[in-house]
Amino acid sequence: GINAEYMGTAVIQENAKILQRSHVIWQENLKEEPALVSLAKKKIYKDHIERQPFLDQIAQHEGLQALLALPDPDDVSSEKLCDEIHVKILQVLARQLNAEYHRLMRRVLEPALSLIQSDDEDAGYCAGPVKSTGRMNDKLTEYLVEYNEDPEKNASKRFPRAACMIDPLRLSANFDSADQIVKAFEILQAQDGFEIVRYKNKYHPDVKTMPFRNLMVNIEVQVKVGENKFPIIGELQLTTIKSVKLKKLQHKLYEIIRCFEGRDDLEAYKSLRNDVCKVRA
Repeated sequence: GINAEYMGTAVIQENAKILQRSHVIWQENLKEEPALVSLAKKKIYKDHIERQPFLDQIAQHEGLQALLALPDPDDVSSEKLCDEIHVKILQVLARQLNAEYHRLMRRVLEPALSLIQSDDEDAGYCAGPVKSTGRMNDKLTEYLVEYNEDPEKNASKRFPRAACMIDPLRLSANFDSADQIVKAFEILQAQDGFEIVRYKNKYHPDVKTMPFRNLMVNIEVQVKVGENKFPIIGELQLTTIKSVKLKKLQHKLYEIIRCFEGRDDLEAYKSLRNDVCKVRA
């Protein structure tokens, strides 16, 4: 048998231990590399940082603008439907440019990656999957709510809202130590061929408390496909191997917690077997 209340308490306790360990690692990182403190907590390099330029270019088409201005005969939001189409366009763009994006990032980061001494499976370059359509649509809904609540404050969430997603292409570079993170960032800053459009320094003491720390860098690249060049912004997370391992462990705890949400003990047990342990009856 399985007791949901007992399991829930145990998971919460384990999660608290992970968060405490993460805090200790963060303090060690700051002590090890003071440059992480002197680096600003956030910097924006370009005005359009919150936007994918290619989607904004499409949205400026006069025909599309005129079409959106027409009343919809079925009282369905034309803008929302077009928003969803822009999500699909971003998916296509990301999938087409994904391989070239990672080839470029691997090459650029190689001098920093070569400093890693660890042979741990989580060390080094880790290419993430292209952001899923489902997750993009979830973000689309969030942006629409934020924009409707305060259009002036959330002007960056204007149509097309899919342009706000600047992490359809993702990777993490996992280092032995904080000084290697700073080295990797310096290498990125010194390179030609792409533009850093924003970074968020989640190691900075003024950043609100969060489970895991990293230096998040958004980069715009221009990738040639056929006779055309397409711009896209992707995201790099520069972090330590220790932090990545804790994050993986916490993710597993979240999977366990989800198994108990809205389920009785037997249903939770089946979900644990199927969804967490990947055991099929």
